[in-house]
Amino acid sequence: MAGRKKLRAKVAKKWLEKQAGSGHMSWREQGEKTIYDPFSMCQDALVDSDIWEYQPAHVYEFITGKEFLGYNPDLPKTHPDYIKPCIVDDLIALWGDDPLRPACREAVLSEAIGTGKSFRLGILIAYATHVLLCLKHPGALLGTGHESKVAIVNVSINEENSRRVVFGEVQTQVNRCMWFNRYYMPNPKITSMLVFDAPPINVQKREPRVYKNINVLPGHSKATSVVGFSVWLAAMDEASLYQHSRNHDYGADLYNALTRRITSRYADTGLLVCAGSPMYTDDFLARKVSEAREEEQRRKANDDSWRINPNQRPIFCVERSHWEAHHPNYNGEYFYVSKHTFTIHTKGTPPANELRDWLAVPLNTADNYLNEFEKDPIGALRDLGGVTVDALQPFFELPEKIEEAFDLKRKDVWNERTRQYEVGFHPLLDVPHALHVDLSKMKGLDACGIALGHIHGKNDLGEPCVYIDMVRRIQGKPDAPIPIEYVRNIIYELRDMRKFNIQRVTLDGFQNVEMSYELEKHGFIVEYLSVDRTMGPYEVLKTLIYNKRIMMYYHPVLANELHRLELVDNKKIDHPRNVGKDMADALAGVCQSLIQHNDGIVRVTADIF
Repeated sequence: MAGRKKLRAKVAKKWLEKQAGSGHMSWREQGEKTIYDPFSMCQDALVDSDIWEYQPAHVYEFITGKEFLGYNPDLPKTHPDYIKPCIVDDLIALWGDDPLRPACREAVLSEAIGTGKSFRLGILIAYATHVLLCLKHPGALLGTGHESKVAIVNVSINEENSRRVVFGEVQTQVNRCMWFNRYYMPNPKITSMLVFDAPPINVQKREPRVYKNINVLPGHSKATSVVGFSVWLAAMDEASLYQHSRNHDYGADLYNALTRRITSRYADTGLLVCAGSPMYTDDFLARKVSEAREEEQRRKANDDSWRINPNQRPIFCVERSHWEAHHPNYNGEYFYVSKHTFTIHTKGTPPANELRDWLAVPLNTADNYLNEFEKDPIGALRDLGGVTVDALQPFFELPEKIEEAFDLKRKDVWNERTRQYEVGFHPLLDVPHALHVDLSKMKGLDACGIALGHIHGKNDLGEPCVYIDMVRRIQGKPDAPIPIEYVRNIIYELRDMRKFNIQRVTLDGFQNVEMSYELEKHGFIVEYLSVDRTMGPYEVLKTLIYNKRIMMYYHPVLANELHRLELVDNKKIDHPRNVGKDMADALAGVCQSLIQHNDGIVRVTADIF
């Protein structure tokens, strides 16, 4: 037994050193093959232990031991007992050597599709269940009381997906494991969760012993789904899909609720896992990856500021592509994909100072990655490369054109700090101007985008160019929406005090009839113009940007909105849940108005472009 514990400690030490940035290779890279005889070593009751009824398996033993799951990473990939080496490596690194205190307090798994995320969660939850069932009195030892429920929770964006993991992946591993079949199987009469060794409802059927009462249950994305449970381990599956608006972050709410339940009941012994495939650059999973990498940098710099207490465990973080999981030993040629422009280079290597902006992809594999990237570079970058993107199907396929459209010498004419226009904000030319107002109404949110511009000459082909004098975003509050009078006064000030010759105002339809009436009474031509019901205004904007026929100053919110615009089914412009498009809508609206009513004579529509 002493030799076995020493061997466990050796494996754990190597992984902890690797996580600390020591450069040590994994047990697999060094060729170590730790083989256990689990049945003879640890299945009999240990009478000399005050804690354990059964000696728990080491996580590697649990994965590969014949009396447990019996997987083998050295088998051919087509063998039913094959397991990806990266899954074994991850679980050893994540759990470590102490069964009751995983080596990491959190795990963040951001991986491409097809890397085995749900399969890994199934093994992880099954192992945690095994550890708890090996204890004599799980509830009492963990501080929740004799026979109190100890919960392992898998939550997802909806309960159906969560049930798929619990009753699919976890149940499969439990059924496969000889240890569970010999000692504890879930109650077959309970179909809402997996319940192990719960006390019978009929007290007359109770046995003279302490019941362990371990529950593995599915949950949904609302924080209330875990109320009433003493959670020791929790997994947030599909973490990139949790809803996130500018007013509410369901992923953060659930994460905080689970963290409180784990730490309040089990101090520094529980585990929270966030897993999913990357999507947006600022979704919940991407933010957790960023936090984990920041902590990792501080650990490598021997900066202990990341620790709340001296014994705090680190965060385990993995970002993995499809080929890193399926072809870990590939040593052939690569092609390169730009993470920003999505261009593909099949020959040569990008300059060394630009390599971080390019993704190296194996060229010669059975998966034919080059074909997938050529068909859909953005989708392949996200799904196969495991790289977050600004938009799932960007409306602007050439994002660099957006940046080129901004005149960095010009400054924003509105000072948000002083709540005033900058000195000298007046018309560049005494020509007719157009203004578009976009008032966005979401749940608990009012936001207004306003854009002002004019026709500013023509290019060499005789096509009109647009000069954007101003673009603003006005943010209301859930309990204090933007007054329509406030928007009207902005328009009056621009014309009467700033002397802009505003002849035409277009509204997106959310504004009421009273606003149109008041503007017309003050001498404006008012028209209805929707940028949502037709793609025309955005097609005009794209043409102006791509052909360098628009001049505008840089605004960070506008730039972000333009980059995040998505094309849905080739017939609608949309935006991610947590990013609006108020300024982009206002910009597209004023461009459409100016081009359509060019000097009131030349009428140009998006179809011409």
